[in-house]
Amino acid sequence: MNKIWHFPITDGGDDDGINDAGVEQFNGNKERSIARECIQNSLDARRDYTKPVRVEFNAFQIDKYAIPGYEDLYKIVQKAKEYSQGDETAEAFYDKAISCLNTQKVNVLKISDYNTVGLSGGDSKKDNPGGWYALVRSNGSSYKAIDSGGSFGIGKSAPFVASAIRTVFYSTRLENGDVAFQGKTRLSSFEGAFGEIHHGTGQYGFKKESGHGVDAIREYNAIPDLFKRSEQGTDIFIIGYQQTEDWKKRIVESIVESFYVAINENTLEVSIKTEGEEILINAQTLPEIINQFVTDEDTILFYKTLVDEKHRFFIDDIDRLGQVKMYVRLGEGKRHVQGMRKTLMKIHDFARLRTLNDEYTGIVIVTGDDGNKLLRGLEPPAHDEWDKNRGDDESKEALSRLRDWVVSNLRKIANSTKTDVEEIPELSKYLPQDIADDNRDPIFAPSGQNATGDNNNETATEHSMSQEQESKVSLNIKNRKANIAKPGTSGGVNNKVLRHTGGKTGKKGPGGADEPEGNTRYADSNDMYIKVKETFLDGKREYIFTIVPNKDDAGDIRIIGYGEGEVFPLDISNAYLLNGTKLATEKENIKDLVFVANQPIGIRVELKSSRRYIIGVA
Repeated sequence: MNKIWHFPITDGGDDDGINDAGVEQFNGNKERSIARECIQNSLDARRDYTKPVRVEFNAFQIDKYAIPGYEDLYKIVQKAKEYSQGDETAEAFYDKAISCLNTQKVNVLKISDYNTVGLSGGDSKKDNPGGWYALVRSNGSSYKAIDSGGSFGIGKSAPFVASAIRTVFYSTRLENGDVAFQGKTRLSSFEGAFGEIHHGTGQYGFKKESGHGVDAIREYNAIPDLFKRSEQGTDIFIIGYQQTEDWKKRIVESIVESFYVAINENTLEVSIKTEGEEILINAQTLPEIINQFVTDEDTILFYKTLVDEKHRFFIDDIDRLGQVKMYVRLGEGKRHVQGMRKTLMKIHDFARLRTLNDEYTGIVIVTGDDGNKLLRGLEPPAHDEWDKNRGDDESKEALSRLRDWVVSNLRKIANSTKTDVEEIPELSKYLPQDIADDNRDPIFAPSGQNATGDNNNETATEHSMSQEQESKVSLNIKNRKANIAKPGTSGGVNNKVLRHTGGKTGKKGPGGADEPEGNTRYADSNDMYIKVKETFLDGKREYIFTIVPNKDDAGDIRIIGYGEGEVFPLDISNAYLLNGTKLATEKENIKDLVFVANQPIGIRVELKSSRRYIIGVA
């Protein structure tokens, strides 16, 4: 049988451009895309669960004539360039492709896996479709188990982006000795010998007896020696590998960043080979590899989270998710929790969860089959997040349940360490570097407005002043009028926030308020976003103030309560920053605060009175 390159005729259909959507999805960090996509597919195909999957990356060169069907492929590349005249992107690509094919020695990156089952199934959907059909002969099809990490959809395009000629060869061997070999290239359309237009995606294999298309080569002796597979598993050959100077470091960093849990748990080991050199990454060498190659601080901290004997560990069976486990390490990090599924590949980032005041890093792993199936439906082609805007309602509900479980565990730690349990919802709305969490309510008040948070709908009457309180009102607050103005107007304070009038002028700075007695300077609460929430810690009622100033300022703030048409001071027992630093207080004042524009400050306040108040800042 003849071995040929076959490119189907469009038959009046659309032409193919060089900007293949599947390939372009992975343009950028080629090594990262290759490592993530190929390794997760190998982990899915694990054969013996008592041993790790082994993946080898082997870079070498071959003679250009060792490329199967080299001469026909070269001619097709030239025709595709001619047909693409006027398309600058295509012309630039084909100039590099032709230069690659004209070079006597061509770079190849071979990716091989071991302790895997190989790719079973035939060449068509009618002929026992399986892994081979999904990977080599289809676009966007998946025939994998529930716990699989990838879906052999767009992700299988990743190797093509690293090829200067967009050409990849596949070779697989099954347990019974069956083999399969085929090539695939993804170019743009071109004109044939008789003026017919061909698609840009073509396959290399045995010409079918019907003359239409090709089949995979399944005769061992018909496979070129370079591409023969002697052990069960699969090889992927990236022809014309665009090898950069630091390609090994980039691949190592990508592997560790994405698969440090799988490596540490002896589920995966990886070898990167060049002539005369090998870098081995396994559970034993991982600490040394991290010290030598990894510069990303987050990756280092998450690895520490996994291996630190003092980490907090949680495990539960959650409805619709199955088994879920979580590791948390206190003391360092950006308060992030990485999310993984059964493949133990980093996927999601629950960012800026402020439930726990301490710095920390966390890892959550969904090992249950149901959870894996649902969360996989929320992943984009690159498998790098759980996007709540993808998938069906059941998948979205699964993500919400998982996030709630993560937050509940962080709150357990917060309570056990006597730290604050407050999150700062919607903070990213005001601070661009933050990332909003899911399902948050807009509880920040407009500029100068105090929000009372969780006050359980107590009435204003319940908060009006007692006779004793009236007698203790200081600084003539009782005799002053609340200046009420519409949000956004100048010269007023929103929502009954007290504004000082009259009296003797004291020290004043930019934006600060004058104190009539002349001995205190107050920060300007008019120009702050203020949110207040009631909480309990060790049985004590506390009020958590989250303040985001619009400008730099300094001075005291006054804690006040609201009654029917009036405001009154609330004597403070203790006040702390959320990191535990105790603040100076005097009666209703928190002293000597420094505010930096757009930087949040969190303050815990204990009042001398045990009553519940509608509370604010003046």
